[in-house]
Amino acid sequence: MNEKDLKKLRLETGCADPCICKTCGQYYDGYDGIIVVDGKPYCDKCIVTSEYKEHPYFISYRSTFCEGGATNIFTFETAEELYRKIRHRVGKDSILVKDDNVCYLLSQSIKTSSWWALGGVNNFDMCTLNIPMANFDIYNEDNSVNIERRNCWLSGFDLIMEDN
Repeated sequence: MNEKDLKKLRLETGCADPCICKTCGQYYDGYDGIIVVDGKPYCDKCIVTSEYKEHPYFISYRSTFCEGGATNIFTFETAEELYRKIRHRVGKDSILVKDDNVCYLLSQSIKTSSWWALGGVNNFDMCTLNIPMANFDIYNEDNSVNIERRNCWLSGFDLIMEDN
């Protein structure tokens, strides 16, 4: 792994040494096998001993096969902490929404017809999150947004957006 790739991985994971397992010290030359929990890298074998599953946690959909990707997991205790930790993943001109099955979080644009799956939440009742369900009926046939439908849809919800 060259220095440019390592720097990118450090930024993505928030780890100073993202290629070395926190527990066993195994080194990875690349993204395969890297799982980051609350900013600490683990290998596939050591992740099973991590205690993150005892808490509510978010697991990203950014796969290790994506350039610069690593499986990122973070724990949280409250909706506010989840919002704070996930806010930077929400796209520009987008808001945080739940999927139809209330299992996954998505970033949905409020200006164009686009969305992105962010990841799943475990050990937490997502029904308690005061964020809207994904709504693809706000888009017109030309992929623009129907402002009236959008404003009606968003009324009364917490709008979690990327910090500007």
